[in-house]
Amino acid sequence: ERKKSQIQLETSEKRYNDLFHLSPIPMWIFDNKTLQFMDVNIAAEMHYGYTREELFELTFVNLTHPEDVEDDLANLELLKNGFISNFNKEKRYFHKNGSIIWADVTVSVVRNSLGKPTHFISQIVDVTLKKGIEENNKLLLDENIRNKTLQLNEAQNLYRLLADNMVDLVCAHSLDAKFQYVSPSIHHILGYLREDLIGLSPLVFVHPEDYEKLQNTIQDFVTEKEDISIKARFKNKEG
Repeated sequence: ERKKSQIQLETSEKRYNDLFHLSPIPMWIFDNKTLQFMDVNIAAEMHYGYTREELFELTFVNLTHPEDVEDDLANLELLKNGFISNFNKEKRYFHKNGSIIWADVTVSVVRNSLGKPTHFISQIVDVTLKKGIEENNKLLLDENIRNKTLQLNEAQNLYRLLADNMVDLVCAHSLDAKFQYVSPSIHHILGYLREDLIGLSPLVFVHPEDYEKLQNTIQDFVTEKEDISIKARFKNKEG
């Protein structure tokens, strides 16, 4: 029985060594109280530039970017207290040379036979390149939005310049037909100030005999989204 147990133990330890130490993905184990590293695999040494001996002198926090520490510690507390079984997040670590490594990290808690937490085991997948591409795409998108905003502003300014200086009346309406913009020529043509019309419907100013015709035209336009031309009489400010 003792020999059988010994064989099982050796088999288990070999399996652990194969899975942990020979994994191409950086992995490390750290204490649940001090957060000091207890074991690291070869991939972690190579990836972060530290030797095993150097890492054993450090803690999980030493390698973590300061802006990520608070959230990490909160998640570790949730793990220790059994509220979650593991957590996964993207975070930043420091390489020995000071450069930042972005990683997709999964952390699990290991408990003893009494269910008490003893240590954490962490698996780290480098996503620095992915984050770089995302950041570059964000910069390109932001630049594209800025360019489109500039183009839109230029177009709006040109439109406003033309509209404000036209002899004819130019208006912009919301989908319920209310005036959103009225060119200054309204004063010369109908005697109103622009402020007199903003927020009101053209139906307020139409001749009673043309009211129904204009109302139906507006409804048709909103429904069909087709260009429509109509002749109607409008009352000027003097009535």
